[in-house]
Amino acid sequence: MTAGRLNRSELSRIVGGDPRAIREFERVLSNVQANINGASSITLNYSSAGVLTSPLPVTSSFTLNPENGSAFTSGVSWGVTVLSGSFTGPEPTIGGTGTGILQINSGIAGASALIAVTATVNGVGYPPFSVSLVRSTATPDTPGGGGTASDSTSAILTFNTGTFAAITRELSITLPAGVTTATLTTGSIFLEVESDAPAGGTACQVKWQRETAPSVWSDVGAVAGSFPSPFVLDEGGGIYAAGSGEVMCNRTETGMVAASPQKFRLVARVSSGNVRTVFPFGTASVTS
Repeated sequence: MTAGRLNRSELSRIVGGDPRAIREFERVLSNVQANINGASSITLNYSSAGVLTSPLPVTSSFTLNPENGSAFTSGVSWGVTVLSGSFTGPEPTIGGTGTGILQINSGIAGASALIAVTATVNGVGYPPFSVSLVRSTATPDTPGGGGTASDSTSAILTFNTGTFAAITRELSITLPAGVTTATLTTGSIFLEVESDAPAGGTACQVKWQRETAPSVWSDVGAVAGSFPSPFVLDEGGGIYAAGSGEVMCNRTETGMVAASPQKFRLVARVSSGNVRTVFPFGTASVTS
């Protein structure tokens, strides 16, 4: 028997040549190599006077993904350690046994801080994942102008229905004098699903909305569809494997009133295919 990863011939001698048993054994072995996935940067917003304006706690989701399989859904012990910087109150915490939910419980004392998210399964620790916490300070107000230039969040919520629902908190800005447009960006948002039956794809759609009247939300631009869409494969023998998808929705809102406060949000739904819980990972931002 050679050292390192077992080949199929060696596995066959161990499990008796049953192809299904070999696939299952390979799946278990693949769990030995796993990586933590999630947002590598989280922005904390402050007013021009230095007051934290991001609602606490600021949350972000993390998963532990085996080398050749879908994310763990249970059995994970999560931890978080402060590597540099300091906090003005309670330090970050993380909970969950499948997906880890990181909570930023207070502001940062300086311009930035660095933390490490850790994961352990059955006593085996995996490489830590570093997350930067960055302070974003609003532009000081000036007579007849000024404004809150930007707002962003990395806390993207799960969704699991065919009806559009908010997957971010409300992102708030105040337009400067003479400015009537805002740029809405997501970059790439990665979409993951659990490796459960039935097999098939889960097509998703996201879009931006602006509050045009109290509790009235109007669409900003066109809907963006996932490409590729997350999916689940039936590998036989009761074994399923999940693949991730991706969506991007960058839009511009025009015709707003200069020097006015504005609120935006990102919404999503399962548009076709298998309706299942989708776990998005990314950042949504609004900039004037």
